[in-house]
Amino acid sequence: MDNSINFRGAFIIKHPYADIIPKAALGSKNQVFKNFNAKGDTLYVVRDFYDKNIADIISATPNIKFKYYPTLNTYSGFDTQKTKEAKSILAKAAETAITAKNKLLAATRRPPKDLLETNIKRIQEKNLKFVKKEFFIDIDEVNYSKHIDVNTGICKILTKKQNPKTKKMISHTLVEISPPGKYGICYVTYTPVTTKEPTRRLAIQNGEKIVEYPNSDSSTYIDSIKSGQKSISDSFRENATEAVKYYTETLKKNKEILNI
Repeated sequence: MDNSINFRGAFIIKHPYADIIPKAALGSKNQVFKNFNAKGDTLYVVRDFYDKNIADIISATPNIKFKYYPTLNTYSGFDTQKTKEAKSILAKAAETAITAKNKLLAATRRPPKDLLETNIKRIQEKNLKFVKKEFFIDIDEVNYSKHIDVNTGICKILTKKQNPKTKKMISHTLVEISPPGKYGICYVTYTPVTTKEPTRRLAIQNGEKIVEYPNSDSSTYIDSIKSGQKSISDSFRENATEAVKYYTETLKKNKEILNI
């Protein structure tokens, strides 16, 4: 999954095609500078999602000349009442300007919706297959239920256990799997129903184990506490938290691009 997608842009359409872009293609939040220079060119500044609309029109128009600035958009400080300042903003981004149609289309290609909910479900389903084998859990059995939160990317396997004080059956998170982080690594926590079995923490990638973190009663853990270093559990927790943060920020960015 390409999590680096963040398309944005401003366009200068040169005369005589300066006014070829219809209002419907610009979205409700746009900035248009007509007669931007003495040659009668037009500067269009739109929200990221609408770059593709303009790029498609440019691509279908023979002999049209343009400049596309992929690092600029409506948040770049443009003011339609201040043409001089707008020219200064463009000058600072001049090295990024695109003037070829094929490069324009490549730069404004929208990410498919598959990068959103469908993709995290597919990733976590692969992780669940690993969990079944690693922890010998038949997650399809009636005593277990699974839940994939597409907003956080977290997958959980739930079961029931008895509250030792009230003797009532309560919900228990048996397995929790983070979404993939920056490097595609997911973090798995296995918390058994009984204390007779140890809690396990693993890092997995593409449904395969990379490493298992030592338990809190291991010599590695004890040595780290004595030396004042960060504990294994703290390190694992931070990695899992960062993975969730990376996923949620990427999800938000992609949804803004798709305008959903």
